[in-house]
Amino acid sequence: RRKQKATKEEEAEEAKSAKRVDASELEYELTIVADVQMASEITRVTASSSSQHALKTVYDKPNRRILKLTSGTKLDKDFVMLIDQSDPYLTRAQIEEFDANGSSFKDPTLKNKEVEQKEEEGKEGKDNEKASASQVVQVSFNREFVEPDTDMFCEVIFLVDVSGSMAGQRIKNTKETLQVFLNSLPTNCLFNIVAFSHRHAKLFPHTKPYNNNTLAEAQLFVENMRANGGTQIYRPLHEILTTKPVEGYPRQVFLLTDGEVGDTDRFVRMAGESAVSTRIFSFGVGRGASLPLCKGLARKSRGMFEMIVESDKITEQVMRIITSALQPPLCNAVVDWGEGIKPLGNREDGKDQEQQQISKVSFQVPARPPPIYPGRQFIYATNVRVLSAEGGGGKGGARK
Repeated sequence: RRKQKATKEEEAEEAKSAKRVDASELEYELTIVADVQMASEITRVTASSSSQHALKTVYDKPNRRILKLTSGTKLDKDFVMLIDQSDPYLTRAQIEEFDANGSSFKDPTLKNKEVEQKEEEGKEGKDNEKASASQVVQVSFNREFVEPDTDMFCEVIFLVDVSGSMAGQRIKNTKETLQVFLNSLPTNCLFNIVAFSHRHAKLFPHTKPYNNNTLAEAQLFVENMRANGGTQIYRPLHEILTTKPVEGYPRQVFLLTDGEVGDTDRFVRMAGESAVSTRIFSFGVGRGASLPLCKGLARKSRGMFEMIVESDKITEQVMRIITSALQPPLCNAVVDWGEGIKPLGNREDGKDQEQQQISKVSFQVPARPPPIYPGRQFIYATNVRVLSAEGGGGKGGARK
């Protein structure tokens, strides 16, 4: 077992230190075409200055734009597109029809072109009934961003990776991010910092109230953090999750790591078992960070995750999620799809059953919606069998 564990750690280290191929050595180029469709008017679409990609608009309508790169790219940098619209928090519903010939759901762009052609030619479109026999309805819900609740009662724990791979710019940016957030914690919160590498160290034995004295201790603790050693996350995470939460103070754990673990499922199960009392917000720093770990911990504990590829973006991305996390989430959201779907409670055998929406003709994905945080989007989808989509959305709608 020790040999197997050592092998996995060696492979992880090799992956982190793997030589990146220079873009000039690549023999291929990629072209990107983006079809942007929004519920409200699109005011601007640009490529992020950090990505250094230039876009050209080839189709321009108020609610839809088609753009492509002005030239091919070897994609040596992330392609980041920024979309501004007049009402970004507008709820949007979209229907896609099943294409029996292609054995998949028809691309909305192709579908729209076909409809336009039939209208121009004055044809009925007799195959419409067959296509509409199976459809997917997607509802995008955007919760409006609000300022953080400075009086929120909560328990905040930072679990920070200070292993050797975090050395250099990563640990520097991480420390700067922590210092910024420490100065904006809610006044009524309890907090602590746990730094881990091959072993872990705590700021306090247990979480303490946030005040001028504890803030000064925390700032000194962060300033003295050094990156060295391996990555052993199980013990500190297990200790946090198995500690009894303080009554009246919902626990929120913010994990920053650039490493991988040998048994991701074990960590994810552990997070799920503690989801009632603890939410985990995970941040994967660098290209070697484990997406399954960060994503699994966040989703099982009903938190959020973010993968940070560029170290100079740590502060921006971490603060965005932390700000949202310090707001009460919208929980137990329900979409009323009309008569097709009925919510179920407990099973007949008396065992608890996750809230879900099913019927003979349709079902909802996800069956159990996670919390919706301010400034974040959430998408529901269901498949339906109808004769016509006309007027189909009249009975359905989103409710809290």
